Amino acid sequence: MAGTPAIRRLAAAGKNAATLVANKAMTTNSNTTGTGHSAPSPGIVAWRRSQLLSAGFDAWTADAFARTESVDLHALIELVDRGCPPELAARIMAPIDFEVLDR
Repeated sequence: MAGTPAIRRLAAAGKNAATLVANKAMTTNSNTTGTGHSAPSPGIVAWRRSQLLSAGFDAWTADAFARTESVDLHALIELVDRGCPPELAARIMAPIDFEVLDR
């Protein structure tokens, strides 16, 4: 195995050891909701809301989509940019709530 002793030790330790070294500065997001999913920060929510309002979404829909990370904001806005009405784009991109459907 070629390389310095440190590189040889990392290679011998496997992928997990190298990942720990490479990601030392990374932290986890402690912003979690009751469901265990991370909640976007208020600044991100405000930015997402402003983007949606600029694209033509009404305030209620913009608020709802700004607060969730389960919808691709860029894909949603791209639908509108291609001529899809905001209401229809929201219906296309909205996640289905299967619990409601099971009732």
